[in-house]
Amino acid sequence: MAATGTFRAAEKPRQLLEVMMKERTIKRATPKLQEEPVFAGPTPLTTDELKDPDLVEIFDDEKAENKARKAVYKSNKKAMYTLVMANISEATKTKVKARNDFTAEDEAMNLVWLIGVLDDIMTGFEEGVLPDEVAMDKQLTKITTMRQKPDESNEAFIKKITREIKVYERHGGVFRWGENEEKKLEAAVANANDVYKSANGQDMGASLRKETIRQQKKIIKERILAAAILTRSDDTRFKSLMTSLKNDFLTKVDRFPKSVASTMKLLDNYISPSHTQGSPRPQPRPRGGARRSTSVAFLQTSGNDQLSTLTEPRSHKTLLQLLNRSESTDNIFQNKEFLTDVKQTTNGESLRLVSNGGSLDTTQKGLLGNLPVWFNPNCLANILSLALVTEHYRVTMDSDIDNALLVHVSAGYIMRFVCIDMSKLKKAFCFVNTVAMNKRLFKQRDIRKADEAITLNRRINHVAKDKFARIVKNNWIRNCPVTINDVERSHVIYAPPVPPIKGRTRYQSSSRVPDTEVIPIPKGLYMDLKNVTVCADFYYVDTVAVFHTISRKLDYRTVSFPLSRSKTSIVSEIAEMCKRIQGFPCYRTTRR
Repeated sequence: MAATGTFRAAEKPRQLLEVMMKERTIKRATPKLQEEPVFAGPTPLTTDELKDPDLVEIFDDEKAENKARKAVYKSNKKAMYTLVMANISEATKTKVKARNDFTAEDEAMNLVWLIGVLDDIMTGFEEGVLPDEVAMDKQLTKITTMRQKPDESNEAFIKKITREIKVYERHGGVFRWGENEEKKLEAAVANANDVYKSANGQDMGASLRKETIRQQKKIIKERILAAAILTRSDDTRFKSLMTSLKNDFLTKVDRFPKSVASTMKLLDNYISPSHTQGSPRPQPRPRGGARRSTSVAFLQTSGNDQLSTLTEPRSHKTLLQLLNRSESTDNIFQNKEFLTDVKQTTNGESLRLVSNGGSLDTTQKGLLGNLPVWFNPNCLANILSLALVTEHYRVTMDSDIDNALLVHVSAGYIMRFVCIDMSKLKKAFCFVNTVAMNKRLFKQRDIRKADEAITLNRRINHVAKDKFARIVKNNWIRNCPVTINDVERSHVIYAPPVPPIKGRTRYQSSSRVPDTEVIPIPKGLYMDLKNVTVCADFYYVDTVAVFHTISRKLDYRTVSFPLSRSKTSIVSEIAEMCKRIQGFPCYRTTRR
């Protein structure tokens, strides 16, 4: 029996050699901001590989491609340098030219250097004004003494401190990274290596380990930045929040945010305990004149698909519809079970609700928590006015985190209204007009003449509408008492008759049901089976050579009868086998 070599699956035999060449090529790392990219060419061929003309051809192609890429990069970099220098202000251009290394870098048209200088100028860290040690110390002091102002928004403060930390690290500083962080990084990488080893039976390679270190280091830095933001937040607004987080941590419950996004969400959604239910907002926003706003509708949801009243989450009722609309000028409810103290108004106050569906008069009022709302059982939905809700409760929204309105009812209790597409609702309703309602639009004589038109159409065997109108209009029936207006009126009252519609309806063949429906493989199963190892070998049956393959995990078996056991035949059979397992990349083929 002859053992085959090691192969990678490919659609064509030539691509096997290309894959082998790519294994030898140094991976090009994606350059970071203000870093020159590395154009690493293919690794030189060995003496044995130089004997293979295909490998030599592929090597020459990759070498030429790498050379062309370098030339295009240099050309684009010079063009971009000229464009940037031509569009900056004169004051900024003067600061750039004042740099000691401007002459040399300008002659080289170094775009990376120019971007770095402009970034320093815009952030206030101008290299060369002070010694490096003094400039870095001032920048670190600026970060450590930074505090959120009472009137500063959370988003603006987070952007400001993040920008200052990036400036510090771009010039060689390392913010809050010490021995403890190194231990956490080593532990995280070791844990990732154990998981990889249990799944693959070997340790991570050098490239994968490097990528794992980069990812884990990014996670730890994100936690450091989140802690820096939280500890520098405004004491007036968030001192009680910090106390609560510390107390929970002492009880082995860690609620400290682990990312910048979770920190912003925590600060935006927090309400001080002093801001109790029904009390005015701590810093009410000034109300100006009426603003023109875009129509938006939000649907109230909760984790268990239940509606909670605005008092506290202790009372839950079935959700029918609770809409928070930005264009509504008042609150009105359909379901009485959501309200308390529903009664008639005694001072003659009433509400006339006008919409595209008509008008609705209401004289009953109730309370939703401490929010007064109108009540009418004939209303189509439970509607809250966004303008009136903001007068009683704090409402926040951050579309970067969640496209929803958050109504802060009390400390620790938030009602969430998610955005819904109102354009789709026009297909969800069908308003039916009855014949009796249509007859109210006409007098008795008009109705009688419409009935005569229906009777005449029935007697002439249900002629189509347009043809019947043409018959009446051209007086093709002698002494016909029906006019063209009677025909049109009959269609308004009774709609088109059913028999003509049935008689002119053509049969249409139904669409063919496919014999086999392709069901997508679950993602978890695909991730476990996506890397396929195929075992291949020759064996003989009555002196006939048989090429046999079977894939591990998938247990997919193939059998073929090649003309010979040459390298060309083996590559051809491997390529044919790979076509049959499309979607599962084959990483190696080995002797079973």
